[in-house]
This record gives sequence, structure tokens and C-alpha cells, in this order.
Amino acid sequence: MKILFFLGHSDGNVSIIGNGIKEWKNKGASPIKDLQYNKGISMGSETGKIYSENDWEIDLKIELDIISSAPSNNNIDYLWASTWNGKTNIFSIDNNSGNIEFKIEHPSRVRKIICFDQFIALGDSNGKIFLIENDVLQRRLKSKPEDIRIDEKRTLLRERLSALRE
Repeated sequence: MKILFFLGHSDGNVSIIGNGIKEWKNKGASPIKDLQYNKGISMGSETGKIYSENDWEIDLKIELDIISSAPSNNNIDYLWASTWNGKTNIFSIDNNSGNIEFKIEHPSRVRKIICFDQFIALGDSNGKIFLIENDVLQRRLKSKPEDIRIDEKRTLLRERLSALRE
């Protein structure tokens, strides 16, 4: 197994250290804020631009906090990017094409995103931790808004019934 280290620099470049040192020249000059390796390196700059070795780049136009690999779905590898401008926006990005698949808003700043197997954990600045199962997320994204409201009502009813039993 070959071990690689990636170092992001303030000039926007990345050093890849393995058997030697290789420099990856970034098109932008903005400091690198976060790096992620999943079938190629993806790097996010302070300005919200994300560059990928998979020959795509996007500009989220908001300060980038985190990029993280996310569980694959339908043989597509995803990257999640979190930005901050008074509220958090989390973008799900197709790692092969750079297309934004969906966006989630959150009122607190998301400080950490960790993905393992089919689960995604988010930690925010209020100390809350959210665990999301990828299959449930994908079902929700494919559902119609009416179906989601019905599910939420069922969940609320179950919680009320459970509270009455206590």
C-alpha cells in the first residue's frame, strides 16, 4: 500500500508527498481550505472554489469550511461541501462530473462531516451531532413533498403515543 500525504498551501497549490514530492498546480491563487482524496484529489479554497483531479471545478461563491467524501449511491461517488455565510449550506456534488445534486441548509455552522460506510455524521457549532443513513436520505430526496409531510405527521403521532405510555 502506497501512503500519500497532501499539503495545501496558501498560494493555492498542493504538494503530494509519497516516494517523492510532486506539486499540483492550482488554477486559482486562493489558499487551500480543505482537501479530500476519493478516486482523485479534490481541493477547496477559501473563496468557495473546488477543484478536482477529475477535470471539473465549481464555484460555490461562499466561504468554504469543509469538503468530505460521502457514501456512493447508484455507483456515483459523492463529495459534500459545507459553506458558511451566517448559515450553513451543504452541497452534495457528483465527484465524477462536478454537478451539484442537492443542497441542505442548517442554521448553525457545520464544523465536521465524517462519512463511514452508509452513514454520514455532521457536527455543528452548537455541539449537536447528526447521524444520517444514506438510504434514508436518498429515499427522502426522491420523495414528493406531500409524502415527506405525511411521514413527519406519522413520526409526531408515534412520539405522542410513546409519551402517553410513559
